[in-house]
Amino acid sequence: MSAGRLQGKVAVVTGSNSGIGRAIAIAYGGEGAIVICASRRPEAQEGDLPTHEQIKKNGGKAEFHHLQFTETESIDNLIKKVVKEHGRIDVWVSNAGTIGTMKPVHELTDEEFDSTVDTNLKGCFRCLRSAAAQMQTQPLNDFSRRGSIISITSVFGPRGWPASAAYSASKLGTVGMTTAAATDLSQHKINVNCISPGTVMTKATDSMPPEIMQALGRKALLGFGVPEDISGPAILLASEEGRWIQGQQIFIDGGFTIT
Repeated sequence: MSAGRLQGKVAVVTGSNSGIGRAIAIAYGGEGAIVICASRRPEAQEGDLPTHEQIKKNGGKAEFHHLQFTETESIDNLIKKVVKEHGRIDVWVSNAGTIGTMKPVHELTDEEFDSTVDTNLKGCFRCLRSAAAQMQTQPLNDFSRRGSIISITSVFGPRGWPASAAYSASKLGTVGMTTAAATDLSQHKINVNCISPGTVMTKATDSMPPEIMQALGRKALLGFGVPEDISGPAILLASEEGRWIQGQQIFIDGGFTIT
């Protein structure tokens, strides 16, 4: 493969066995990164091969590591293994998450709300904290940064939607955490940003009620997206070209937020 924009960078992508995470991981591999595909299981939910095998088939470098996104010990163990093998972590993408229980807010139980927040918000927090701790110890790279941390959030954080109170709260919380973390970590030369996709056609959206999908379709000026639509911005934030982007929520939504 020819040298790409992420040549030689070590990039961890959580939730990489399907959807947006799979697309980002494959795109990173195509740009020359050493991709650490981190999920609960290696089997692909879509496509013919597990993500790390697909990257290698494409001519890139990748490996699979088990990760329990909601457990700090699992995250820290992954980081130790990656650093022992590769010396550093240049990019961390927190993509793993859940839609959770979709109910009107007055019907949600504490347990249902907590489960969604623990996975989406606290999962991203645990990853951000551990990744940042590692990156602070690393020497500066060729463009005077120590690393880039990217969280995948959603347009449904700032723009609520029926039956999605827990999900919206978890995603908007991740946006706030991103901006706060960016102020903490700028002095350490670590970039922290988030990408907020609109409705992207994945296995998760397959289970959405038809009436919800119809309503969402009316709001998206360019229609629904596909996972690969998120790959470009994720490459930008991980690359030298994104070195001056800090604490931002980047909407990739086909025009959803302007309607």
